[in-house]
Amino acid sequence: MKVKLPNPLVAIVWCAFLLPDRLAGGRLDLPLAALAAIAGGASLWTMPSAWETREPAYRAALLAVALQLLWVISFLFALAFKGAQSGPLDWLDLPRWTILGVFLVHLIRQHGPAVREAAESAMAVAAYGSWLIFDSPRERFAAAALTLCYMILFSRSRLRLAHAAAALAALATAGFKPLVAIAPDVERLVRLSPVIGWGPARYELASATSPQYLHWLARGGALGACLIAAGLALVVRRLLRGEDDIRRRTAVAAFLSLAALLLLTGPLLDGYRFFFVLAFMAAAVHEPRGDRA
Repeated sequence: MKVKLPNPLVAIVWCAFLLPDRLAGGRLDLPLAALAAIAGGASLWTMPSAWETREPAYRAALLAVALQLLWVISFLFALAFKGAQSGPLDWLDLPRWTILGVFLVHLIRQHGPAVREAAESAMAVAAYGSWLIFDSPRERFAAAALTLCYMILFSRSRLRLAHAAAALAALATAGFKPLVAIAPDVERLVRLSPVIGWGPARYELASATSPQYLHWLARGGALGACLIAAGLALVVRRLLRGEDDIRRRTAVAAFLSLAALLLLTGPLLDGYRFFFVLAFMAAAVHEPRGDRA
């Protein structure tokens, strides 16, 4: 008798949405990244790829390889020529783009109804208990805003209005003002190494208030930022492509615009967990209407 194990993405979904920040002293990013890399890597080796997923999976893998090479070059440049302060956590963060690449390819290949349903369930639970899960007001605000948008525009759950109300309450009590602030220290890092950036090197003055886009410039330089922009363009094109219904196309555009605006409030995607949360939502949004429960 064959035993069919559940899709490991379901476990990653629940971990990404529901593991409280305060567990393990607020250092859950690396264990979650390891889980994603192990589960995704095992799946890529053992499960065949459907033909329709091969091209997007290949593009995602190619982009991740290019970013990882630039990440390493930027880090070595910073260590050799700029006297960047570094420590063990920087070395652990060095395989970031490899981990994210494995995860994205795994998500593209293995996303299905079970993963979508797990994501919607986790979103709902997170909305009801956001103050228990997210310590950061910025993450609490962003997760609530994205969940509210998703529940109103895309969810087919009978309780979607109740879940939307919970997300709205979480949004109202997040205690975060979504202001755009550009810190001088991040601007200085961009000026010192504008082309290839600094990689994952750690800095005393690194600010957590500047927009995500400026952090991409500081860490990956113009080359890294352009590569990331190319990847985001592919995602946007894939989400909007084939949407003949003008209302659904408008809804997808609204979701993408909200995500882009939230990235102006700070480096949300510097943490693995929020990257995974946004990726799951985007994958669920991409699912054709006829495939929804």
